[in-house]
Amino acid sequence: MVIAGIIIYLLVTIGVGLQASRKVHNSTDFLLAGKHLGMGLSTATLFATWFGAETIIGASAEMAEKGILGIIEDPLGAALCLFLLGTFFAKPLYRLNLTTFGDFYAQKYNRTTELIASIALTISYFGWIAGQIAALGVIFHEILFIPQIYGTLLGTSIVLLYTYYGGMWSVATLDALQNSVIVLGLSVILIFILPELLQTKTIDNLPNNYFQFFPDSDFLSWTNWLSSWFIVGLGSLPGQDIFQRVMSSKNEQTAQRSAWLSCLIYLLVGALPLMIATYIKIYQPHFLRGEDTQNMLIKFVNTHMPTWVQLIFMGALVSAIMSSASGAIMAPSAVIAENLYPVFFGKPNDQQLLKISRLSVLCVGIISLLMTFLNDKVFELVGISASISGVSLFIPLLYGLYFKNHSVTGAILSIIMGLIVYFYLKFSGSIYPDMFWGLVASWIGMVIGNWLEPHFHKNF
Repeated sequence: MVIAGIIIYLLVTIGVGLQASRKVHNSTDFLLAGKHLGMGLSTATLFATWFGAETIIGASAEMAEKGILGIIEDPLGAALCLFLLGTFFAKPLYRLNLTTFGDFYAQKYNRTTELIASIALTISYFGWIAGQIAALGVIFHEILFIPQIYGTLLGTSIVLLYTYYGGMWSVATLDALQNSVIVLGLSVILIFILPELLQTKTIDNLPNNYFQFFPDSDFLSWTNWLSSWFIVGLGSLPGQDIFQRVMSSKNEQTAQRSAWLSCLIYLLVGALPLMIATYIKIYQPHFLRGEDTQNMLIKFVNTHMPTWVQLIFMGALVSAIMSSASGAIMAPSAVIAENLYPVFFGKPNDQQLLKISRLSVLCVGIISLLMTFLNDKVFELVGISASISGVSLFIPLLYGLYFKNHSVTGAILSIIMGLIVYFYLKFSGSIYPDMFWGLVASWIGMVIGNWLEPHFHKNF
């Protein structure tokens, strides 16, 4: 029953996605859904930006092992990002009337900065997409009893199919459908376990520091804690996926309000898998033994829930991951077509841009698929992806919107210094948090660059 239900659900997903593709007539329709998304679709697609493999699979495992301090990055950091988006960024970005974040760096700085920023943006997404693809492979392996590599290929093919044809229209339409399945699936499981979860035994058997929110008092603990907030909370703000969703709204008020509403929904829905993880920690601790704790929720549902609940949960899990993956694939594809292709081959006309965007979707999907064979750890892949854009592009974004003394030299030094420090700390085995010090280095680069070039020159 579960296998048949999942197959039917996947076919429905493909059908809805292809149906939405009928609205695509030009590049604006493909990349920004014609800028026609109302409050409902705009909120749904913003919520689905990160609510995928990391939140349900990765964050729940982190919660069970480390408590609150393990889920600062997601869902708490993701909710912070949506709140900051609505409060400080949605309206000013919408007013610029741009297609990609690469266009922002061209307008606020120059073409050289646009090229560098676009390359950093594009690279930053491959890890995120690979994380979602890896998760799809795990899920299809568990529920369809096929080798994980075949599950990965199946999931990738389905997402690429409707994203290739429908672009942002398919992404937004399916986000609304898939979000409903996510909420239903997680809520049903919580209802089953709630009576036991509310018993005093639950609190009595949890570690004393399970609900600890602030870190220990030493400086290193605090910088690690702040780094966890920064990875998605600040690192995703200059992301093309979130920018694309803002610009797809029908007006700036919708963009702002849907960001706030999606923040609230993210916190509420994001709490569901964490509560389930807490239940497993107390009442089914054997699922936490061994190395593969990422499959904890899947194995628990498959062995302790009725068949119809298994079907709903697997549908919810597949929905969350496909929503996140399709939107993430769209992001670098837009940057490649809009910002990188013209540098080497000249500016295309609108229909050519539409074709290039679709081909970029295929290329991004294939490269991300290949990355899953190098690293299939969902949480690690996603964290690296968000950090790259954060340490390189957040400071130039902030200065470009709110500071008069932003300069080309400052932006380029900010990007370069942030990336150098981040990668050095990441791969040198340092105990110091790479995201925190990468962001500090990026800010120092901007300050030094602005001092070297005190006057802002648009054409440098």
